[in-house]
Amino acid sequence: MTQRRPGARPTRLPPAYDAVLGEYAAALERTPLSDGTRRTYRSRVRMFLSWLADHAATYSADLLADRQARNGAARDYRM
Repeated sequence: MTQRRPGARPTRLPPAYDAVLGEYAAALERTPLSDGTRRTYRSRVRMFLSWLADHAATYSADLLADRQARNGAARDYRM
């Protein structure tokens, strides 16, 4: 994974993935976490979603809707 410098522009996501990130970010705002932790979590989820978007053709199922496919992709992402 490539590290971005602080303040760099975030990775652009396709609309469906951006919507998922928006929902996640809204849910994060309701948690008792520090701003820095929320920022880090959003960044990590954005990186994962970017990877999913780049590798979606590798999987036969909708990675945002199919739990089994998503879990398989998460295992692949960690490797």
